[in-house]
Amino acid sequence: MNNMTTWFENATKFFHQCESAKGWESCKQYVADDAEFICQSGTYADVHTVEGYVSKIAEVYYAIFREGTDYVLEDVTHNEKGTIAFFGTSIIKHTGPDGPVAPTGKVAKSHFAYFLSPDENGKVARMIKVYDEAQTRSQLGWPAK
Repeated sequence: MNNMTTWFENATKFFHQCESAKGWESCKQYVADDAEFICQSGTYADVHTVEGYVSKIAEVYYAIFREGTDYVLEDVTHNEKGTIAFFGTSIIKHTGPDGPVAPTGKVAKSHFAYFLSPDENGKVARMIKVYDEAQTRSQLGWPAK
């Protein structure tokens, strides 16, 4: 991939659209066809594409977390391979009717990292998400998985 500036801009726009729960229609222009999603969290065990992840985030935010915000703490670019890492804190409050228990009204501050890799056109080809699901569930007053 020749243009790191375009890739960085696309990745940043994708990140903000995705984590603002804008849904697939707002994100797909930044993502390669069949882009791979990887996460070891049980919540995402059945999600294997970036499209699936983006759709799930939008669904969860509107059904469970009616008051949620993400803050990017830092972004880092690795120029040789083009991998971009976003580190952030997701601040969510369980106020919606869905979820494993009735709304708790509790707030979770969950640290996370995204590692995004580009295709030759500067679109997201692979996304790896790392976060502590157990800690988030505990803060929300949810049972362990």
